[in-house]
Amino acid sequence: MCGRYVLTRQHAAQIARAAAAIVPEASLPASRFNIPPGGRIPVIRNQTDRDSRELTNLHWGITPAWAGPSGRPVTNARAESVAEKPTFRDAFRRRRCLIPVSAFYEWTTTGGPRQPWAFLQADGEPFCLGGIWDDDHCVVVTTAANTVMSPIHHRMPVILTTPDDFTAWLNPQMELPESSRRLSTLLAPASPELVQAQRVSSRINNVRNDDEGCLAEATHPTDDQLGFGW
Repeated sequence: MCGRYVLTRQHAAQIARAAAAIVPEASLPASRFNIPPGGRIPVIRNQTDRDSRELTNLHWGITPAWAGPSGRPVTNARAESVAEKPTFRDAFRRRRCLIPVSAFYEWTTTGGPRQPWAFLQADGEPFCLGGIWDDDHCVVVTTAANTVMSPIHHRMPVILTTPDDFTAWLNPQMELPESSRRLSTLLAPASPELVQAQRVSSRINNVRNDDEGCLAEATHPTDDQLGFGW
């Protein structure tokens, strides 16, 4: 799952270059350290009228048609059903996007107070979450948790780390067998070697806190508390 995340301006520029996206320097987003659903977020997508990619801003959350105008927006789509569910299937076939991140957050869901954790690429580099978009809105695609994520939560975002991943995710020729197979591999949980977990400050529990202190490392729990050590 993914409910909040971090994106620095430097990392946004780095991902835009790696994805060969068109982005004026003045349009790069400011660094943010506690980005919640419900607002506009930077995404990279194929431009609809030309053979190029753009960095733009979309609203994080899609309200299903069956929910009506007062329905609650959905912010994640499950990889196992995204190709079949009416709310997402057309977007998954034709409108996939990259959501650049520096890290994403998740909270422990059982046993005692909820503890926030940040999940980063092990080498400290930025990466992308696999997303889909419709009109002016987008959601994050999630998959089963890997062994790094599973002690915290049973779901994790689809993680894309290389220019080849970006190209495969954005490839509009999904109907081709080779493209479809490659897309299927990207929907799998990320390799545990790619991801590291860091226990972070409870300041992120308040969305009004949006600074580097949110990502500050907290004291690590003992192995007995969560059953593993980092």
